[in-house]
Amino acid sequence: MSSMLQYRPLFSVEMLHDYYLSEDADLYEQDDKLRQQVLAIQRQNYQLSSDLTISPTADCAQILRNNRLLFKETKRGFFVAAQVLPATNNPNGPFKPFLSFDKLLQLRFVVTVSNAYFYNMTNLRLESDSSSDNKYLYLFSNLNQNIAVHPTEGDLLYLSAKTESFNPNYAYKAGEIIIENLADMHEAIEDNGPSLALDSSKWTKIYQGQNPHFEFVSAASRIALRPSIFRHTVRTTTKKYKSVVIVLRNRDNLLIDRFLFEAKDPQDPTATLDTCLLEFGHLTSGVYSLQVQELDGTPISDLDLKFYLDDALYRQGALAVIECFHNPDGSLAKYRWLDNNNQLLQPIYRIRWKNRSSWWRYYYTKSPTFTAASSDVNHLDADATKPNHRILITPSPLALTQVTRKISLMVGEGVESLPNPSIESIFPENGKIFSEINMGGGLGPPAP
Repeated sequence: MSSMLQYRPLFSVEMLHDYYLSEDADLYEQDDKLRQQVLAIQRQNYQLSSDLTISPTADCAQILRNNRLLFKETKRGFFVAAQVLPATNNPNGPFKPFLSFDKLLQLRFVVTVSNAYFYNMTNLRLESDSSSDNKYLYLFSNLNQNIAVHPTEGDLLYLSAKTESFNPNYAYKAGEIIIENLADMHEAIEDNGPSLALDSSKWTKIYQGQNPHFEFVSAASRIALRPSIFRHTVRTTTKKYKSVVIVLRNRDNLLIDRFLFEAKDPQDPTATLDTCLLEFGHLTSGVYSLQVQELDGTPISDLDLKFYLDDALYRQGALAVIECFHNPDGSLAKYRWLDNNNQLLQPIYRIRWKNRSSWWRYYYTKSPTFTAASSDVNHLDADATKPNHRILITPSPLALTQVTRKISLMVGEGVESLPNPSIESIFPENGKIFSEINMGGGLGPPAP
């Protein structure tokens, strides 16, 4: 029987990036044949490892060994293979695992950045609130149950959290995306919010008419990352507290523990708390939440924190963690690895990064003369006597892409094609993001 043992994928993870694989029809000038031709070449050349590295965490590597599972990288991501036997007399399948997976399994994979320009080309939130001890990562999990039903490809099983609708209490950064009316995808063209309603002047619709929309990685998958010992702020901008209770809960919102903290200073009876030292070295890695309360139980919601606890990921400066669970009770539904007969289902999990959008600015030594109404750019300043008249700018942000985007300048009866910006530099400025192209006039911020 041992001679019949072989390996087959248990599940696969595909991580795609729209800098290389954008299906935005505007990029191909609505020419579907051109889009398919270009994408065929791009897919053939796509290599995830040029930007990101994925590897099992230390605990995951041990679980893989114990269960005769293999981790294998691919051009698009990776798969985990199980040692299997034919489930019937047919040697070509279906297959079932050689070992019985009758217990809960949690496999974790860490994602780190190997391309220094990955943050430039990806519409990740620019972390103005990220300090040396206040880090974030993106959490991808097959617990999310984020399924998009495609008319020809069937169920697309995303590991990222579902893109959220507009939140009036959230401060958006340029590039973040939301879904409105179940079908309209909007991208912020500048920082905005909190605000009572979506300001259409600060958002643009993208991927119009696409059904279903891609479930791009968004702020919904972003979570604070903390080591096993860290300090948590327990004062607000308007109030300080002499004592607080911190309630710790796990991913399932089950109570783990409660901690009382009191300010004790014999020299100052009015002393209040600033931070509390939390020590969670006894806990396993994963998702937790802190609720901060006054002694009478009154919640201080501004101080609450949902976080991912992991020393190694914190030290590594991980971009993301991928969690793949197996539950033998079948509760993972379409995300499960095995069917009711213990046969391999081989699900393909998906993660898709959107390419960053920026305003493209072209710097000339002198003001170019062109037919503005027929061109893809405008003068930054309409006044020809002003220095910014020599700078041209796209009327809206454009997504950075490896596929050349056609940007035309109508000069007399001719057409001049303008270059696309590189991903080497992006420039946050006044709540917007810019890419700059030197056309002989240097670079730098526009004149005030």
